[in-house]
Amino acid sequence: MTNEELYLTALHIEQYRHATYEPDAYYLEGLKRDPDDIRINNAYGLLLLRRGKFEAAGRCFNRAVKRLTWKNPNPYDSETYYNLGLSLWYQGKIDEAYESFYKAIWSNEQQEMGYYYLAAITMIKGNYEEALDFVDKALTKNTRNVKARGLKTVLLRKGGNKDEAMQFIKENLTIDAFDFVSLHECGQNEIMGDEPYNYMETARYYAEWGCYAEAIDILRLCQKPYPMLKYEEAFYSGKLRDWQQVGKCIEVAESWPSECCFPNVLEDIEVLKFAVRHGEKSAKACYYLGNLYYDKKQYDDAVKLWEQSVKLDETCL
Repeated sequence: MTNEELYLTALHIEQYRHATYEPDAYYLEGLKRDPDDIRINNAYGLLLLRRGKFEAAGRCFNRAVKRLTWKNPNPYDSETYYNLGLSLWYQGKIDEAYESFYKAIWSNEQQEMGYYYLAAITMIKGNYEEALDFVDKALTKNTRNVKARGLKTVLLRKGGNKDEAMQFIKENLTIDAFDFVSLHECGQNEIMGDEPYNYMETARYYAEWGCYAEAIDILRLCQKPYPMLKYEEAFYSGKLRDWQQVGKCIEVAESWPSECCFPNVLEDIEVLKFAVRHGEKSAKACYYLGNLYYDKKQYDDAVKLWEQSVKLDETCL
């Protein structure tokens, strides 16, 4: 009968991963009744964000922010600002994301990750001193944030504080013996074994901080012919404007076997979209991206990509 009941019902379906009901209809009915409903826009935006629909998610968050700031420019709860920052971050709109994350740190709950992303964006822009200040504030909220600790380690090294960086690495490994960033920083990559996901996750951290060349070096350490390694290398090479290397990496990725290749994280979406755009013949990239969209319940987009894959090469799989 009420928007609150619609919101709570949809939230219940999400939390319990209901086998036969989807939350969308409840969120959409609530938005039909009140398009600017704060809680429903925030919740539905998060659902869309998890499905990789970053632009649509951003529209929901923007509507919620509009209502939140109707009477007060600094709302009591700034979660929606943080979520809007994430949607912009995934779209590569880092300047706009910076503004949203900066608004998000108004409230205590969003300060840990809000400061982390502010540090990452500031580092991408080359301001290491300010980035170090932001990451220290993130660590004040949670001293065991492994991503923030890894970022601080790299900032210390790049700032010329190598001894302090090594001491910080020792502290990091005491907290988490499998902190791959710290292990890489001290030359102990062998613990990653031959598992591609270890290398890709570590490379993603460096790429988050704008260290694309280092991310590529990490990916090349893995000897297993796993296609996503080369797609990611192509993506980071594109960030460095090395277009010749982009083409080579996509070609190699397309030639490697597709068995057991299951891209499954949100970051893979932009990587594979990049491969589809820049590869001369990216049939497998279309197939992988279609699978990923299917997993995220974007069925229409998945079908289009599978059809595109077959048109490019019906024998590729």
